[in-house]
Amino acid sequence: MSKVLRYVLASIVALSFATGFAQDEQTPTVEYTLVGQIGTQGFEFVGVGGDIDGVRNPELTASVGDVVKVTVISADGMQHDFAIPDLGVDSELTTGAGEEGAVSVVFEVTQAGTFTYLCTVPGHAVPDAGFGMFGDFVVTE
Repeated sequence: MSKVLRYVLASIVALSFATGFAQDEQTPTVEYTLVGQIGTQGFEFVGVGGDIDGVRNPELTASVGDVVKVTVISADGMQHDFAIPDLGVDSELTTGAGEEGAVSVVFEVTQAGTFTYLCTVPGHAVPDAGFGMFGDFVVTE
C-alpha cells in the first residue's frame, strides 16, 4: 500500500473518530439548574435562575429538537440525581455539596409530551404520593 493511500485512510479514520466524539458533545440550547435539598416539605428540587428561580420542583420546558442540559447541585451534601425515565435520561449522582459536587446531563428531546422528572435516590421522590423531588418536563412540537 502506498504512503499516500495509507495517509488518506488514516485521515478518514481520524476524521470519523473526531466526528463521532463531536456528536457526543452537543451544545445545549436549553439549560436548567436545580438544587436538591431537604426543604420545609421534605426533599425538593429548587430552580436556579430565570423563570424557575426559587421555584420548588419547577416545570421545565423544551421543544422537540432542543438539546437540554440539566445541572443538579446538592445543597445538603446528600446524593441526588436527575432522571426522566420515559425518555431514557439519567444523570450520575452528585458527589458532594455545592458546585464542586454538581452533575450535569445533556440530551436531545425527540418527542413531545409531558414527562415526569425525578431524583431516583430511594425515598427522595414518590410522585404517586405527591412527595419529594419530582416535576413535569413539558415538551412542545
